Amino acid sequence: MKHMLRAILFALGLGVLLPAQALADGGVCPRPAAGSEVARPPDLYSTNGLLEVTFNYYTSVDDAGRTLFCFVTQDGMESPTLHVNPGDEIRISLTNMVPAAPGAIR
Repeated sequence: MKHMLRAILFALGLGVLLPAQALADGGVCPRPAAGSEVARPPDLYSTNGLLEVTFNYYTSVDDAGRTLFCFVTQDGMESPTLHVNPGDEIRISLTNMVPAAPGAIR
């Protein structure tokens, strides 16, 4: 369980740490410009032994052809850091917002 939690937190936080240029149009998964200061991701904390969060999962491609990905909460927070205590319950609802590949059967 401990390793699974670490993997989830790593995946969620990774979107903030990937090096990439900012997208010209801001994009779905915007990144800071090269050389700029990277803002600390927002924090979400468990309350009364529960952390419940809903994410949309997006990908986009930047001008250099790199695939960017991010998890965005319903109120627009990108890839927040989740804070829980031992024994807390984590409920994550995830909606895959990645468009189907052209010609793919759904």
